[in-house]
Amino acid sequence: MGGKVSAIRKEEIKEALFDIIVTDGIGRLSTKNLALHAGLSEGTLYHYFKSKNDIFQSIAHDVENDMLTELQKIALSNRSPERRLKMFICNHYSYLTGHRGINILLFSPASYNGDKQLLNTLSHIFHLQKKYFCKIVTDGMAKGIWDSTISPEKLSGFYMGIPTTLNIELNLEKGFPPNNKVCLQIYSLITKILMK
Repeated sequence: MGGKVSAIRKEEIKEALFDIIVTDGIGRLSTKNLALHAGLSEGTLYHYFKSKNDIFQSIAHDVENDMLTELQKIALSNRSPERRLKMFICNHYSYLTGHRGINILLFSPASYNGDKQLLNTLSHIFHLQKKYFCKIVTDGMAKGIWDSTISPEKLSGFYMGIPTTLNIELNLEKGFPPNNKVCLQIYSLITKILMK
């Protein structure tokens, strides 16, 4: 039972961290403020995580286990490239809007602050997202669906800027995303670029 309670408490701490980022900004993220938002003493916070970077690393592993696993399944599935691309974009969008502040947290220099292990994990997450996106695009090109003169690598770099910008905008506007029309608009934009 203690392990289950500990896991729940760790999730509550991570949620409190996102609340601070979204409402107050990453500059207000301190262990003292985090403990206050989580309803703990600062000393108790260290019972669950050794440091702020330990929390960041835990969140990065959550992203790998949750978002990246799902994006990989989509990219490697037997569905048509068009269907996979739409699912990939909408799943990515859904994850980011369901985890407001994730991009700001994970890709802000203030977060990894010289932590090479965390920086390597973040680089791994970023490059896998691009790899899975490229896989779908390359498959569509191989089937003759999309223009093969377009660089999948460059297009994936362009695409990766869209969810990052979206997540920043959501946090600046302090509002919730309109609905899944945004993911369909992103999909439409990408497919227009890919059309022969």
